[in-house]
Amino acid sequence: YALTEDVTARLKAAGDKAGKVTIKVRFNNFKTLTRTESMEEPTHSLNDIWAVALKLLEGVDMVRPVRLVGVKVSGLV
Repeated sequence: YALTEDVTARLKAAGDKAGKVTIKVRFNNFKTLTRTESMEEPTHSLNDIWAVALKLLEGVDMVRPVRLVGVKVSGLV
């Protein structure tokens, strides 16, 4: 959630809205997964971006210990 807060704050400060949300998960064996989802409408809403990031994260099979988790937005308008 804290990562999403940071991303959203920077997005709002720049006056932009995001069209896509991406998460990155790196496991202890350094295998890295990324998942991206497009938003229905571009937004800078913390709740909307968090909901998509959480949905993407819940779809990742956490079979190994995690080294890194990241959230980014793209498709800025």
